[in-house]
Amino acid sequence: MKGDVPAQKIKLDRIAATVAASNSFKAVADEWLKVEREGRSGVTMKKLRWLLAFINAALGSGSVIAELGGVIP
Repeated sequence: MKGDVPAQKIKLDRIAATVAASNSFKAVADEWLKVEREGRSGVTMKKLRWLLAFINAALGSGSVIAELGGVIP
């Protein structure tokens, strides 16, 4: 990007990193667990966390949007 101001590029890079982090499988799964907690027993939540630990190990840092091909259903 010709003629960019370095400070603006740094700011945009930080914003992009924040958005990417909030769209990771782990971040989405953690938010989903918060929503699903209501009305669920402790045993059920423990099982869900256990299952998500396997998924997060494989996909945790991957982008949900990238996996969907940039399309959000």
